Amino acid sequence: MRKIMAFFLVAVLLCAVFLIPASAASQNAKVDIQYTNKAPKIDGKVTAGEYGEKFHSFKKDSDEFVTAHDDYKNWGYDFYVTWDMDSLYMAWVVNSDIHKVISKETDFTGDGKGGTDDDLRHMWQYSCVQFIVTPGAPDKSKKVYQTAGTIGDYLEVGLSLMEDGDSYKVWWSKPKDGQTLQANDWDFVGTRDNAKKTTTYEVRI
Repeated sequence: MRKIMAFFLVAVLLCAVFLIPASAASQNAKVDIQYTNKAPKIDGKVTAGEYGEKFHSFKKDSDEFVTAHDDYKNWGYDFYVTWDMDSLYMAWVVNSDIHKVISKETDFTGDGKGGTDDDLRHMWQYSCVQFIVTPGAPDKSKKVYQTAGTIGDYLEVGLSLMEDGDSYKVWWSKPKDGQTLQANDWDFVGTRDNAKKTTTYEVRI
């Protein structure tokens, strides 16, 4: 566990650069993540001071991270992160009028068994959070997160708040030294506030 946590805590310093605008610096930025003596409560709510200072914000109507899959293009978020000697904690508060979720009945694989992990891994086409913890810094010249020596050697996780309010999590890739990791090895709670038009995702690794 100590080895795995060391991997996560060091790697997040590198992967967090994805939350920094590409135009902000000519090279990958090193960042400091605040240590906490009081672990955040993973309940789908971010309270004042729970994570220390807000780590990064992405404003609506920006093309900073808009991709070909983003048809809506009118959303924003606040990102929070902290750590202690046991875990890494992250939270996203997403501001969006639309919260489009994948149905648990969806049968993407066509095997007649809708709602399996293989089906729900398609959450990336809907409202969700997807993050990667990698031991290699992004290759800015190619604008991708993998480096030649670490392709496939990273943790890639998806978090989705389902139509019935369930907090659902999947993984797409696991690091070479973490093949025994399962989705239950990290905690996730999501909530949707339709009045405030916000969706909150909180996760503990």
